[in-house]
Amino acid sequence: MDQPLTQPEAEPRVVYLPPPNIHWAVLFAAQFVIAILAIIFTPKAWWPLVSNLAFDVWAIYLCWWIRKLEPAAMSIFFCVAYVALQLVFTVPYGPQPMNQSLTIFGIILALLAVVLWIVTTYVVRA
Repeated sequence: MDQPLTQPEAEPRVVYLPPPNIHWAVLFAAQFVIAILAIIFTPKAWWPLVSNLAFDVWAIYLCWWIRKLEPAAMSIFFCVAYVALQLVFTVPYGPQPMNQSLTIFGIILALLAVVLWIVTTYVVRA
């Protein structure tokens, strides 16, 4: 009963890459500056696309970082699919005459983009 207490052997620790160390205010300021530059340098019809694509770069970077941590992670594929769908979604609302079939097509693409955004968000968190 008088045995000395021994520490259980710890498993070797895995060293992970550090997460991106950017303050949220810097990201917010960058998004604001990019939105202002989009207003100045792009046609009005393309403002939302340019602003969203600039912010999508950060999402792709986060998914790429997660992919480095766990090579089996699928978040990068969902994120890139979301960006591609976002590009396709913008085409019907570009500078061209509107018609009903393009509007319906755009609405369907928007719903798919929302679904992919939600899937990407939860895949990144997992």
